[in-house]
Amino acid sequence: DKAFAEAALDRNNVLDLFETVITCSEYGCAKRTADIYNIALDVLCTEKKGTVVFEDAYHAAKSAKDGGFVVCGVYDESSMQYVDEIKGITDHYIYDFSEILEF
Repeated sequence: DKAFAEAALDRNNVLDLFETVITCSEYGCAKRTADIYNIALDVLCTEKKGTVVFEDAYHAAKSAKDGGFVVCGVYDESSMQYVDEIKGITDHYIYDFSEILEF
């Protein structure tokens, strides 16, 4: 939910770095399709080739990749058993967001 996402971003002192937060529940879609990523393109006014999707869940990373997006897998303990699978379908993989400076 949007309220939870915004609270987490605020708790980590990064909410002010975001112009907006887009959630599946807000738009009535699931991450098993690329719908939310396409909605984000419209909201952000960006093109697919210049937009990177960051995902920690295999099914969501696969949906984004199947939708034609550049995808960066993100390590998370809750999906650590799927690290190899996520690495296998994504363009990049990071364990820490400071690593995005490298690509």
